[in-house]
Amino acid sequence: APAFPSPPHSLARISVDERTGHYFPTLPKKGTPYHKRELCPKDRLPLPVSNQDYHPDKRALLSLDYAEWFQSDDNIKSRAFALSDSRPITSLSLKFLAPLPGATYYLDPELPGNTDQLKLGANLKNVIWTSDTLNIIRGQATLTPGIHQLQLTHPETQQTILCEFTVEEL
Repeated sequence: APAFPSPPHSLARISVDERTGHYFPTLPKKGTPYHKRELCPKDRLPLPVSNQDYHPDKRALLSLDYAEWFQSDDNIKSRAFALSDSRPITSLSLKFLAPLPGATYYLDPELPGNTDQLKLGANLKNVIWTSDTLNIIRGQATLTPGIHQLQLTHPETQQTILCEFTVEEL
């Protein structure tokens, strides 16, 4: 049977917390969550794990540099992380992701997959969408021809922004 060659002596097999990239100097107990075995150059080991990496409830702490991502829908592992500073996030600017201000959407029944539904998107979670001209249900707008204005509010930061966009029927 073929055998794999041994790894070079310059590499060490280490255990890392895949959330932080820091390594466990001693092998963690079997079943430790987020534990992963990796090969690493012996002369470039990552920082060791420390209590400062974790919230008291064992979630990995993230720098406030990641606050916008942490609050976004892109963060599908929010139970695995906590922000290193737990104060409310008031310094982030609320932004539209969909629709973009000034965008034009076309309703064309001949295009495959064309729909009158638009999934609304913002860079922060827990936002409130309102419009005088669009029907909005659970973050989804039903598009109708015309010029529309959306209001986006983030209650925690008390920010409100407006977006105007156009829908044309072909």
